[in-house]
Amino acid sequence: MQTAYSPSVNSNPIPPGTVSAIAVVDLARQLRAVDPAIAGVWPELANWVERMDAGHDLAELLNLRFPEHWLQQLWHGAAKTIPDDLGLRIGQSVSPQAQGLLASWVSHCDTLGEALTLYIERIALLNARDGWTLTPKGRDLYVQSRLGADRGYPQQARERSLVALLAWGRYLTDDSLAPLAVYWTHAKPAHEEALTEFFRCPQHFEQSANALVLPDTALQRPLKQANAYVKKLMARHISDVRFHTHQPLTSQIQSLLRQDLKRFSQVEAVCDRLHVSRATLYRKLRDERQVYSSLLDEERQRQAALLHARSAADIAERLGYHDISSYYKARKRWRGQGAAMAQTGSGPETAGEDG
Repeated sequence: MQTAYSPSVNSNPIPPGTVSAIAVVDLARQLRAVDPAIAGVWPELANWVERMDAGHDLAELLNLRFPEHWLQQLWHGAAKTIPDDLGLRIGQSVSPQAQGLLASWVSHCDTLGEALTLYIERIALLNARDGWTLTPKGRDLYVQSRLGADRGYPQQARERSLVALLAWGRYLTDDSLAPLAVYWTHAKPAHEEALTEFFRCPQHFEQSANALVLPDTALQRPLKQANAYVKKLMARHISDVRFHTHQPLTSQIQSLLRQDLKRFSQVEAVCDRLHVSRATLYRKLRDERQVYSSLLDEERQRQAALLHARSAADIAERLGYHDISSYYKARKRWRGQGAAMAQTGSGPETAGEDG
């Protein structure tokens, strides 16, 4: 009888179509070590990779989710330029500093069996599409990965999934852990011997699923970091997590400007709210092909149209201008650009006054 553990989520919803941000950054870090050009596709990712390599605090990444297509694009970009053994090469690397919520939680379980079950039950914390099933077969356990080509992942990603699972198992218990057999859906690769050397068991290709077979005795292995108290704390913490998705800096700034244009017309206020320096703000906006002054000008223009019935002095203040003359100059420029939204009232102290 099959025992299947389907991915589930914590008590708070995980945004659909997203994956753990720290998992994306860690993959980009590993890929950059092989091909520096890969992680450079997205400057923001390159910045996070540099911070991870430098050992900086990455706590803010723990509750952050990135779009799953970022992960898929990293894999497909790598698959075009890097040899087929990429998944094997990077999957063997265990990065304790890159542990996300799920890895931190399972590492404090009592046994490998408990850790594996918890990992599979809560895989949505990492990537809901990286599903697994556990099927007892006699005295053995069939551990099958559902990360296939039909889910948008190349062969390298599928190999890395199984390799990383075993690498983490050895890290949490001891290096002697080895499956009885490994099954692959793809044809026999040129690096078959390297796979056999890593798994220390026979490899079977062109099978119906990607899976490894573990002896049931392996599930009783104690974890080196087992700690019931910490495990309980992690479970409680994760149940309280409020996940949020990555939002481009441009969108964050636009949101702030719409909330309080007068306040956030000052770039210093934006930097304070977003906890970045002015130089970092400008650099990240350049990465998104934007400039702060243009975002500010667009929002001022939009709100000026909504405030057309008010006096010029009132509009200038609400738009964050230091004086009316600065507002008049901006309004003339908008008109010159053909922006009808800048039309205002008439009279010596109204927005329609050219002054």
